[in-house]
Amino acid sequence: MDLTRWDSVTALLFEDRIERYKTGTIDSIKVIVPQGEPDAMSAVGSYNAYMEL
Repeated sequence: MDLTRWDSVTALLFEDRIERYKTGTIDSIKVIVPQGEPDAMSAVGSYNAYMEL
């Protein structure tokens, strides 16, 4: 695990939290979606594997 990347993740989460408190808007991204939609797990087999659970 590359610990230097945590700084950018922390900054992203911090900015998101500030925006949520200001606007009340909650941004999210789906983890598993049908092919062709944006998602957090962009591997082709992720959707099929999840649906088989």
